[in-house]
Amino acid sequence: MIPIGVALYFQEYLIKSGQKRPGSVIVFLLFEAAIGGNLFLYWGGYGRLAVAAYLIMPFAMLCSYHRIGIRFSYLVLAMPALLIWAMLVRGEDANSITSSAAVGVTDHMRFTEYLRTGLGYGDVGLGPYLKQLELFYLNWFPRDHWAGKPVGAGYYSVDYLWGRVGVGDDYNVSLGFVGDQLFTLGKAYPIGLLIVLTSVILTRRALVWLSGNDSIAALIAFDATLLTYFWGGMAAFGARAWFVILPILALSGLGKIWTNGSRGRPSVTEITYSRS
Repeated sequence: MIPIGVALYFQEYLIKSGQKRPGSVIVFLLFEAAIGGNLFLYWGGYGRLAVAAYLIMPFAMLCSYHRIGIRFSYLVLAMPALLIWAMLVRGEDANSITSSAAVGVTDHMRFTEYLRTGLGYGDVGLGPYLKQLELFYLNWFPRDHWAGKPVGAGYYSVDYLWGRVGVGDDYNVSLGFVGDQLFTLGKAYPIGLLIVLTSVILTRRALVWLSGNDSIAALIAFDATLLTYFWGGMAAFGARAWFVILPILALSGLGKIWTNGSRGRPSVTEITYSRS
């Protein structure tokens, strides 16, 4: 994840330095090829939404500066093929809608409904909720150096609700962004959703401020990784997003120091990526 953040920063730097569209397309294809090669060699089929976010980031960067777009209708038409791919990468038969991989596509919705229809279930309380909100920002921090680090709801909900009979010690589930609130706040879950929405808006504005007016790399990484939040909740987002975003902010800060200490600055093209 860290190399992806570094590569995204330099993809933007090349474009802002005056790189024309053909060169930017070549860099984009090399970026995607590097991710694809890593998937081919090492990927076991898990974390599909995270993989989708990584593939989206360089494409969003290319589209933002060079005004390359894709019709929403094309994405809708591609959905059946993407769902089949989501099953095949887990080694399942795409013809079987009852396979574990096929069911996995809708796991978060099933668990959300399970919690919604039995609002007495879950580790309900302000304390558990705040711990998950804490992980939204700090789940990237090493547990070895944080003795009291909370555990993600997707992990300990297995012990709390069903037990680990028949599953491994590392097994966890995706509760979904609504299920995350239901598990920790019960009937008060709309309040939790409002708090998270406010946190997302304020965090994004903070990233705009930290990035300055001439960089959108951190914003692209943040927005793309929200896919993981909708699927897995606050802890899942915190475990992935910041490994991409923090290196971008660090390099951006170093770049500003370098630029201020040099005579010239690279030209900046128009930014079209939405900051709202």
